[in-house]
Amino acid sequence: KRFWMTVAGIGGCAALIVTAFGVRGSILGVMEEQFDVLYHYTAQVGLVEKVTPLEQQEAEDVLAESDLVAAYLPCRVESVTFQSEDYSLDGYLQTTPSQEDLARFVELRHRTDHSAVTLPDNGAVLTEKTASLLGVDVGDTFTVEAGDTQVTVTVADITEHYVQHYVYLTDAYYETLFGQAPETNTILADFPPHEDGSGELEAQLVSLDGVTSLSLLSDIEDTFSSSLE
Repeated sequence: KRFWMTVAGIGGCAALIVTAFGVRGSILGVMEEQFDVLYHYTAQVGLVEKVTPLEQQEAEDVLAESDLVAAYLPCRVESVTFQSEDYSLDGYLQTTPSQEDLARFVELRHRTDHSAVTLPDNGAVLTEKTASLLGVDVGDTFTVEAGDTQVTVTVADITEHYVQHYVYLTDAYYETLFGQAPETNTILADFPPHEDGSGELEAQLVSLDGVTSLSLLSDIEDTFSSSLE
């Protein structure tokens, strides 16, 4: 009896240790998937509310004239509330002119087989956890509450994602839902943030009247990683 109790005790302890390392590896590994595989940009440039065309153009000119910047994309990222019959949660609504434009900066794919996700002009792409919490699948609908406006959104596809809750729309679908074109408030930019000249570029951007913030994805990743530790 003592022998079998010893075997069971040691086996149970070993199983707990292996499970703990497995859970740790799984959780910390999603940061690399999110920020190194799914995201293909390095910074978010936040613009002022009701940014003027001139102010936006100044920010784009700084990015376009820099040799460090590989690509940039003006878009809208808006904090909203998602609701279904089963659940309600806060997240972000992100627009893009087209899936082709977004593909340079955010990879939309299915988690199980990495096949491409389709973002049409008559439906939205939800991140996987968002769809799971809302209890919706492709073809279902849910409600987006943005300020005083509520719209009903159709799920076109579901994409792999690990950090925060996102719904992706094309500009055309956003206009169909809200009756107006999305107002740009964010520019996604891809440049090496720690190379010579990057500090000068960042200083140029934050000094513009139309820019309110500059968020580096590496800093965001560090924040989430520290929380997961």
